[in-house]
Amino acid sequence: MPSCSACTQRLAPNIPRLRRLPATQASPGDTGQQTDSGLLQEEELLQRDMARYQQRASAAPQSPLPAEQGAAPSALDAAKDALDKLLIADFFAVLAILAWLGVGVAAKVTLDSSALLDAWFPLWPLVFQPAIGVLMLGALVSGAVGWARENSSGG
Repeated sequence: MPSCSACTQRLAPNIPRLRRLPATQASPGDTGQQTDSGLLQEEELLQRDMARYQQRASAAPQSPLPAEQGAAPSALDAAKDALDKLLIADFFAVLAILAWLGVGVAAKVTLDSSALLDAWFPLWPLVFQPAIGVLMLGALVSGAVGWARENSSGG
């Protein structure tokens, strides 16, 4: 298996940001620190990278979403935010329902006790099925509202 330096040498031409710094001469009393020239070269590389990053950041296009530009959020944005919060709460409720079912099945199998399942089954048609239905419908509506918002702001 090749050593790390062999892999670096093989991959270095393919990675433009990877630059090789001169190796420092190790002496018996050396603590592994680089020489001053090695540090200066590293600082020089960092300065150039920072300048390139600042050029890219200033040339990047601004986001077209009005909420990110400081404009007042529309009623559609407020409705979507409220729907998203409802979906998050419903999602965790459905997870709790499924955990309850799993613990009930485990108790039935291991302890031969059906008390948890006996409490769970009557709530299935009245509470749990509607909660799962709201989660599924809300996910579809939230996706449709997001799609409509993207298409209305893009055109």
